[in-house]
Amino acid sequence: MDKSENKVIAILQNDDTSAESFAKTSYFYSQKGLLPELKKHINPSRISSMDLIMAKKIIEAKRQDAIPFFHDEIFKKETKSRHVKLQCIALGSLDDKGEFTRLFLRELTDIGHKFATIQPSKYSKDELSEFLDYMYTIGNRKTSEKINSLAVEGTYIRFAVSFIAIDRDKDNFNSLTKMGSKSFHVQHVHKLIKKKILSIWILASGVDNVKYAKWLLNYFRSYQEVLKTEPIEFTHSFSKQPTLLGHIILKKGL
Repeated sequence: MDKSENKVIAILQNDDTSAESFAKTSYFYSQKGLLPELKKHINPSRISSMDLIMAKKIIEAKRQDAIPFFHDEIFKKETKSRHVKLQCIALGSLDDKGEFTRLFLRELTDIGHKFATIQPSKYSKDELSEFLDYMYTIGNRKTSEKINSLAVEGTYIRFAVSFIAIDRDKDNFNSLTKMGSKSFHVQHVHKLIKKKILSIWILASGVDNVKYAKWLLNYFRSYQEVLKTEPIEFTHSFSKQPTLLGHIILKKGL
């Protein structure tokens, strides 16, 4: 890896087929070029699953003919450990939900900037470990599973995810918006803001949930602590439901 120019240089054998070369290069890039400064704070077994899913995404997007080689010659061999395999399942599920790049990698990139000048310590490793555990929980969650929130309230990482799931037997969009500051979700996010959680994500899927999540983003946009809010909308690849990742970013140094 050429750090001065931020490049990853791969040397391949002459007898590699084009598809095999692409699979090997993609995995090599993920190992050496994906968040290199952050990896020194992460347990090696956790790094393997991240590299494998990143390489898989690259190959699926660019070279479908390289998938069989990657699966048989790289993925299977690298996931013999049950621990790594379970992490890959969680991150793969996160990717299926559209949250691997939009949420997971985005947060890790931001965390990497903060950790760039920090020497690895028990505190930095513990906070990253907690963050990764929460990401696995999000990846493994079932559609019917109720999780209100996950948060890391550390020295370096101050991050939370709030899930929107309207109980149609009790509430609807109109009743919740009329409640305003008294609604559970408003009170919950308000507490996170007052705790100075710098990066707050709101996850919603389904027409009503997305509509309410957008309302929440607009509600908190006027808070003096809030730098900006960002709605990231897409369609869930499996359920075909409208999905929203709402990002509330707080001002630093408050």
